[in-house]
Amino acid sequence: MRCPHCGKNIQDASKTCQFCGEKIKAGSTSGDEQMGKSNSGASAKPPLKWPLILFLGVISIGALYYFFSDHSPSIPPADFSHTSDIGDPFYATFRESIQETGVAKKYFKEAQSMASAVTSPASMPSETAPSPQLLKAAENYAKAMERFKYAQQLMDNLKLKTDDDREPCRQSFRQILDRYHEASDIFSQNAKAASQGQADSKTQSAAVDAKAKYEMADQLMVKFLMDGCNGAVFKSVSEKSAAEKNAMFMAYQRVLLENFEPQKAALEKLFQAKAPPDIAPAESNPAK
Repeated sequence: MRCPHCGKNIQDASKTCQFCGEKIKAGSTSGDEQMGKSNSGASAKPPLKWPLILFLGVISIGALYYFFSDHSPSIPPADFSHTSDIGDPFYATFRESIQETGVAKKYFKEAQSMASAVTSPASMPSETAPSPQLLKAAENYAKAMERFKYAQQLMDNLKLKTDDDREPCRQSFRQILDRYHEASDIFSQNAKAASQGQADSKTQSAAVDAKAKYEMADQLMVKFLMDGCNGAVFKSVSEKSAAEKNAMFMAYQRVLLENFEPQKAALEKLFQAKAPPDIAPAESNPAK
């Protein structure tokens, strides 16, 4: 062994170093052992904490996803693919979609009123001075667009089998809502451009196309609602309470607007109930 003090070779059982005279404590390590431990300690690296690194990475990715993604509340799907008749789930979603469509048309109508107060009745002028009222109209068009999209999303979240008799009904409703949504989007963009004095011949042409698209959606909607999913909706309504029938009358009226009165008698027969007396006559279609 080596002396821990001077490093000279000495006998293993020595109690004192014969070279330096220092005492050797029992159980002390030799210089070779100390050097070996020192070298091994210097070369050893602390183990990488991979679980912690992985955990922090996942947290970071999750945070980025949250801040840069659309985390608005989603609509849970209504699953009634195992029911044999129209049932409440389909009926409830159908009515809610109509109600949302009515709300969207209300926003659209308000936007048209705001825009027509400072522009020509045709739709959007070729040249317009900046106007805060047109900007407000653009906001209402955008709200209408959002509500049309929400009504469509409600129908999209229905779980129907491909051979379900109600699937064509849903697809027809979606296509009509697409037309409303696209028209509202164009009107919103045009109103925003006009509010900043940036309207031109292109926006005028786009507004004419949007007006035609909206009017076509109105015509298709009248036909769609009066078909009632091949009569399935009317069958379900006729079996509901008076309050439920009144709610459906109101939903139809808000969507049909001036077309409600001509269809009122037919709807009363289909719903097997009288329309509530407090339904006021609808005003003209705002797109016209």
